[in-house]
Amino acid sequence: MAKKNDTQAESSRFTVPEGFEEQTSDLAGTWAPEDGDSAELIPLYASVSDSSVEPTKPSVLITCKACKPVKPCKNRDGEPVTVAPNDLVGIWYKAGMKAIIELANSRILIGRDGELDTGKPSAMVVFRVYASRTAPRAPLELRNDWRKQSRNAPLPAAFSLPARAGSPGAAATSEPEDSDEPF
Repeated sequence: MAKKNDTQAESSRFTVPEGFEEQTSDLAGTWAPEDGDSAELIPLYASVSDSSVEPTKPSVLITCKACKPVKPCKNRDGEPVTVAPNDLVGIWYKAGMKAIIELANSRILIGRDGELDTGKPSAMVVFRVYASRTAPRAPLELRNDWRKQSRNAPLPAAFSLPARAGSPGAAATSEPEDSDEPF
């Protein structure tokens, strides 16, 4: 998806025609906003996995294309990076981001806009999502399900996946159950 470069890599064992760019589905970083930070993005799809904090609860990562440089972000090693335009950036879904779910493939502005006291031990982070009035509305696809321990936990209401064979709510089938590999 995001380009790495538009020249032939030194390690290539084949010729890359002019005009071709290397494509990758790797994230350049995940957005780590502080209060007042914003980013211009195009949400592409979502993936669900076990939470690193509570593995029995699911976490949803939204994969987006950066429209402008996105910061602050962290790379895979937790180091600060700025994600370049057209590279992929991940956003960990939070309750205040619900509007993103209907804006797949539309240019959005998302910003962290303070906190809300909910009476729980930690405050809820507030996000605001903006899009053009004429932006096409399309649901965000939940493309990858990498859950193991949180497989039976409910996802945020806005996301859904087809039921897997053998899972609660799945239609009876004569085919064997899926493996634990991502699909």
